[in-house]
Amino acid sequence: MRKKIIILLIIVLSLSVISGFSIGYYCLEIKKSSMTSNKVVKEVDDIGSRKKHIYSPTKIEFLDKKEGEKAQEIIPVGQDEQKRVQIPDGVEKVYWYKFGPSPMEEGNAIIAGHRDWHGELGLFSYLEKINLGETVRISYSNGSNQDFKVVSKNSYPYKEFPSRLMDTTDGDKTTLVSCTGVFIKEEKSYEKRIVVILNKKR
Repeated sequence: MRKKIIILLIIVLSLSVISGFSIGYYCLEIKKSSMTSNKVVKEVDDIGSRKKHIYSPTKIEFLDKKEGEKAQEIIPVGQDEQKRVQIPDGVEKVYWYKFGPSPMEEGNAIIAGHRDWHGELGLFSYLEKINLGETVRISYSNGSNQDFKVVSKNSYPYKEFPSRLMDTTDGDKTTLVSCTGVFIKEEKSYEKRIVVILNKKR
C-alpha cells in the first residue's frame, strides 16, 4: 500500500512539472503581431520545443548617440498566458524575444522597447533619430561584444504592421522595434511602429 502511494505521488509530481514547463514551449516564427495599450505585443504558436542559445544578449549600446543615455540592459522575455510576448511597463530596460534567435545567431533576432512611459523618454526613442550606417553594440552573457550596422529604418501604422518583420526565421539580422508618431488617447497607442534593422559588422 505504501509503495502504491509513493508511486502515485511521483506520477502527480511529474505531471505538475511537465505542465509547468509546457507553458514555455513555443515556435520560433512570430506569425501575427498586435500592438495594444502602448505595448509591443507579438502573438506566437506552440510547437513544443524551446529555442536554445549559445549566448544571450545582455546590453545594447548606441555608439554614435551624442547625448544622454547610450546603453541599456537587455532582458529576455517569453509569453503571457495568451501565448503573446508582452513587453513590461517602463523604460528602464529593453526586451529580447528569447524564443527567437540571439543577435549573433542565424535568423531574425527581435529586441523591443517603449519609446516613453508616463512622460519619460526611453533609450529606444533614439530609433527616431538614428541614421543609416550608425554602429550599435550588443554585449553577451559570455562577456563578448558584437558590433552591428544600421541598414534599414522604416515606420508603419500599427494596425498595418507587416507580420513578416516579426518572422524570426527570416535572414540573418537583428530587428529593433518601438513606437513613434502621435499618441492616440482613444486607442491608448502610438499611431506607428518604428523598425530599425541591424546587420553584423564583419
